[in-house]
Amino acid sequence: MMSARLQRAEQQVAAARAGGGPALQAALRERFAARRERVDESGMASPRGMVRVDRGLRQAARELTTSAVEVGVFFDLAGNELFRYRGEALALHYPDDDLPLGMSVLDQWHGAVHLHNHTSASGGFGPSPDDLIAACLAGLAESVVLAGWRDQWGLHRIRPAGDWPTRRHWASLTAAYDRALFRALTAQAGRH
Repeated sequence: MMSARLQRAEQQVAAARAGGGPALQAALRERFAARRERVDESGMASPRGMVRVDRGLRQAARELTTSAVEVGVFFDLAGNELFRYRGEALALHYPDDDLPLGMSVLDQWHGAVHLHNHTSASGGFGPSPDDLIAACLAGLAESVVLAGWRDQWGLHRIRPAGDWPTRRHWASLTAAYDRALFRALTAQAGRH
């Protein structure tokens, strides 16, 4: 259930979109604050709150199994849907006009739960490396990927054991992987 503050903020953003400018930025900042408030407050939820998240995820997932495009949905930890956005058949990009100037997806959604689907057009595979990187960089409480083929769908859940790796740690892991791959390829090329 959306809070009264978030409902008002959503209405303010919708009304301000036509005029743009400072009024739109003020409305986007208010909505940003209302969303953060929901995520932060729900972060103190009891384990029973996680049951509500599961119900919200499963309900949204049922809707996404028939979608021809990728769809992303953010939840607070109490299971309240906070934002839903649509992508393309093979890609999902966060909308450029959703956040106030100077704010990032990390600022908005760290600590939230994100669900998105992989369409049948993409082969219906589970989480991709990009999904893991996005979850890590956004600092999500959990990233959930709905993937499957035809009528066989499943939820793939990605949660950090403690904290996600830092950006510096992630960069060092990527660099180490690149070096190891380069060494393996050059060794393989040297054998032929």
